[in-house]
Amino acid sequence: ILHIVQTIGEGTLDSCLALYLDMVNITTYPADIATYTFHNGSPTQTVDTALNAACPDWTDPLRHTAYVYVRLKYDPTKFNGMPNITTLVKGLKVYDPRSGFTSWSNNPALVWYDLFTNSRYAFGFNSSLVEAGSIISAANWCDDSGGGITYRFNGGVFDQAAALDVVTACMLNFRAVMLYSAGAYKLKTLDIESPVMSLTEDDIIMDSFSLSVPGLPETPNRTRVKFTNSGNDYNTDDIIVEDLNALTIEGYELENTIALTGTVDWAQAQRLAVYNLERARLNKIYSFTCGQRALPLEAGDVVSITHSLPGWTAKQCRIVSIEVNPGGVVGLSVIEEDDALYNDVIDIDTHTYSSTTLPSPFQAPDGATGLSFTEEEYYNKDVSYTRLKINFTNPLSPFWDYSEVWVNVDNAGYNHYQDVSGSYTIQPAKEQVTYKIKMLSVSRSGI
Repeated sequence: ILHIVQTIGEGTLDSCLALYLDMVNITTYPADIATYTFHNGSPTQTVDTALNAACPDWTDPLRHTAYVYVRLKYDPTKFNGMPNITTLVKGLKVYDPRSGFTSWSNNPALVWYDLFTNSRYAFGFNSSLVEAGSIISAANWCDDSGGGITYRFNGGVFDQAAALDVVTACMLNFRAVMLYSAGAYKLKTLDIESPVMSLTEDDIIMDSFSLSVPGLPETPNRTRVKFTNSGNDYNTDDIIVEDLNALTIEGYELENTIALTGTVDWAQAQRLAVYNLERARLNKIYSFTCGQRALPLEAGDVVSITHSLPGWTAKQCRIVSIEVNPGGVVGLSVIEEDDALYNDVIDIDTHTYSSTTLPSPFQAPDGATGLSFTEEEYYNKDVSYTRLKINFTNPLSPFWDYSEVWVNVDNAGYNHYQDVSGSYTIQPAKEQVTYKIKMLSVSRSGI
């Protein structure tokens, strides 16, 4: 009999729903051939008595570590080799401030709260530093974000990473952000909201308004979401969403990729893919300063802005960051907001385009022109040699960086000779030999 101890993760886990041997449920095997015992990793966990009896040297209770003790009897009709063992589990028990109980939940807001406050495997912040009301609101939203739509987290932390990266990755699964205000951290889910304040040019200090517009290369028109699909035996699947209008206008594909470590439902992954694509395209950042009237505002708030510079009338924006300066002057950075971000349909027109004949930075620049060849004689240690001097006119494209020179001698095939941005020579040049030269233009982006 083969005795196997396979750890699952940090405890205390709720339960083990199934164990598979090479993706075959262990319950399909006779009990005398294959069986297992699950240990949830509690802090009071004791040594497995059957394991200790079979292997007296095993005395470790593995407290705080969930594991399975698997026993396999060799049977050539059942196994071709050592099977791959996988488990389907209900994970860690988490605290729910709505009920005051600690139990298993796949509510992502409660998972985030556990990651933020647990001192064994995450931030370990005192719960007093987290606004409990924000956790309750986010958890309720995850249970029903509208129309019966739920958000769930069914995943784990499988790689060593910074705690901030872990909680940030968790928030990707339910459209949330972490904020800090009034001495406490807050969890906020993003959805349609009414503005908490209206700002006009009377509130915004003159000449303080500026904007940052990412270029088209920083604005994807396609998003690829990678997730573990429960409908496909928990294999990794991709969902790709595209802004077809943008693809037509821009004439090229620019894709960003997002990994959803806790999403196993196809519909949830699809919604998040659409949201992230539209959010990535609606990406202009506006900055300005206001007077003391803006002091009550917090990061994450939605405000209505009327201003002549961008031509806005009651334009909704969400506050990205806020800074209170001496004298009560408030610096705000905001991002464009639109209710259509949250309707799960790609329907936001994010840019105004104008027809242009300017060269594209994503196309190879034109080739060099006006090539001329001059045969010259030169001396080295009183010995005369021949060389070829090649002159050419640089391409007019502003994105041209240099030209690759490829030389073919007597039809022996082309070889890279050198990179040039002006006239060059081939020396020494052989007599009675045919030279063929190609010049390939290369752009600043390497195209």
